Amino acid sequence: MPLDTIMSSFATMNGVWNSPIALLPIAALAAYFGWRIVEFIPFTRRIIERREGGR
Repeated sequence: MPLDTIMSSFATMNGVWNSPIALLPIAALAAYFGWRIVEFIPFTRRIIERREGGR
């Protein structure tokens, strides 16, 4: 039954979210991809270049 599968996945994910050790790789990946997205967007790249140019 699909409802059993959905509820089982929610229970599994709840266990993962409550564990700080499991959240560390997720946080590291989110930080990495967040920085890559900031560099990719031209507007934010210009802001970063202006800051670095002023130093």
